[in-house]
Amino acid sequence: MAIKDDVYKNFKSKTTEELQRIWNENDRNEYSSVAFEAIEEILNGRNKHVEIEDFKTDKIFKELNNDTENQKKEIKKTNSEIRGIARETLSGNWAKSIFVILICFLIEFFLNQVAGADMFPANSYQIYFGFFIVGLIYAPLEFGRRFFFLNLTRDKAKIGQIFIGYKYYIGVVGLMLCTGILILLWSLLFLIPGIIAAYRYSMAYFILADNPNIGVLAAITKSKEIMVGNKAKLFLLHLSFTGWFLLSILFASFISVFLQLYQDSYFAVHMSLGVGLIFIRVYYWTSLATFYEDIKQQQEVVIEVVE
Repeated sequence: MAIKDDVYKNFKSKTTEELQRIWNENDRNEYSSVAFEAIEEILNGRNKHVEIEDFKTDKIFKELNNDTENQKKEIKKTNSEIRGIARETLSGNWAKSIFVILICFLIEFFLNQVAGADMFPANSYQIYFGFFIVGLIYAPLEFGRRFFFLNLTRDKAKIGQIFIGYKYYIGVVGLMLCTGILILLWSLLFLIPGIIAAYRYSMAYFILADNPNIGVLAAITKSKEIMVGNKAKLFLLHLSFTGWFLLSILFASFISVFLQLYQDSYFAVHMSLGVGLIFIRVYYWTSLATFYEDIKQQQEVVIEVVE
């Protein structure tokens, strides 16, 4: 008791600002718990209880913010790291992934052939309508492709998952139409706003694939949220594949010349591009799925701290 009295007398001679500073710094190595009890008692006697609580709260929030930033730095990956993780993910999964991309390409090729040449040969409006119908048929495969590669990053991918979009057909087509309309409206203002809008809503399919019951508008809203501060990063990730795509097209041109010796030029060009780009498409979609996982984890860190 005598010790506490001595400590009390020692701190009572200090100014309120000094006591508040000591309390705020909370240096337990320099000051004992008895010292902090004395400081609290003195400040309460000076009607400074509110300031104490404020200092406690400020300190907590500063620590939480620092923890959040540190965790985000640990989680946030560079595009080079994302591509590296994608290559690791594909190790042992190339055959399965190539088969999925090949299925999607062949179905897309067949549908475009039907819509562009056989079903609506009369005029351009009918052709546009034909491609719109193709979009309604193919949209679930676009969803399924993202679903497959997202699960590939989680070691849960199965080839049959590319057709899962037909199970959620209404939501998938609704998302395609809503994002398409939004991007189109922004594009009417100018090209740049349209491109920004495309990046803003670019993760909506992945979000819907991650939670098929989330709803179209919720997926679009969530995509807007997680792409804040990440649109430029995704653009640079896309840009990093330019060289690979050009190399694949160069390879495809050689195949095209060979195929034209035996087939018509239209078939040769499309098939050669499909074969030439198949490997890079696998790498590209795995990287996009990894990118989504990365920014999703960043978002979860913020949510966890806020809660």
